[in-house]
Amino acid sequence: MAFRLSPGARKYRDVRGHILRLPSGIICVPLTYRGDGSWSAIPVGGPLAVYGAGAADIAIFVEDIDAAERIEVR
Repeated sequence: MAFRLSPGARKYRDVRGHILRLPSGIICVPLTYRGDGSWSAIPVGGPLAVYGAGAADIAIFVEDIDAAERIEVR
């Protein structure tokens, strides 16, 4: 018997307790997993003024998470 993951399971990345620096330079804190492979995240800094601290939440997807630098918060 082979164990197979559902397509949705492969999209999940556990980023709780991390701050992410995305490939675009945006630094964000993931908040809530949305169930489609994306997380709701709050930008806390970055090179674009629109994504600076206090900006509205953004959606980050698996591809960006995989390419992001993770900063662990303890």
